[in-house]
Amino acid sequence: MTKSAYLAVPVLCSVLLSAGSAAAQERGYYLRFAPGFAWTTVQHTKLVAVGQAASSSTSSSTSPELAIHLAGGFRGQLGLAWFMGVEVEGVIHAPKTLGADIEPTSANLPHDIEPGRWEFSNKRGLGVNVLLERSWGQFNRRMLLFAGVRRMETEVASGGEHRGTGQFEEDREVRTRWPVTGGAGVAFGPLQLRVSYFRSKVYWGFRSPEIEIDYNWRASGLAVNLGVEAF
Repeated sequence: MTKSAYLAVPVLCSVLLSAGSAAAQERGYYLRFAPGFAWTTVQHTKLVAVGQAASSSTSSSTSPELAIHLAGGFRGQLGLAWFMGVEVEGVIHAPKTLGADIEPTSANLPHDIEPGRWEFSNKRGLGVNVLLERSWGQFNRRMLLFAGVRRMETEVASGGEHRGTGQFEEDREVRTRWPVTGGAGVAFGPLQLRVSYFRSKVYWGFRSPEIEIDYNWRASGLAVNLGVEAF
């Protein structure tokens, strides 16, 4: 690459940021691309009931997750410095599995829980956010509050040893969950930093005349993403 080409790179970046800053001052439709990081805690509870007697076992796992956020929305002006918007946001998670061991119960009863392991892995999601923004200072700086709900596809699994045969058995399926999110952020021209809290649960159960098995995964955590917005 020539010296002139090297010099053109920072000039081009400056032009793009200036254009994005000017565009971000306008009302209307926009697109936002944002890599994200989340610190997620999942708590799993397994309950086994036979007749009126039951046993349960709970364990948890915490781990970082990476994701890509892509959103499209519309922003309208409420007053001199206030804006309100709505956006549709898609999320694709990097491959990551959270899991932990299932602690057995040892009362030697028909409803005892045998040792095993559970897993939780996010796949993709699509949701809607509502935003309230206020501009402040120069250079199109904005503060924002947002809240939303998302439909997530998550693979869950829970398994353990069969009480009679000692063989490992597992229930695994991709389930739908609906995390509710809320948070705040700041924007400097086209750059936008958001911090949010999320919480949801997945329930899965089996019933028969002899036994009842219930699985419950509760996921919560904090997410941070830094994105670029363009009109």
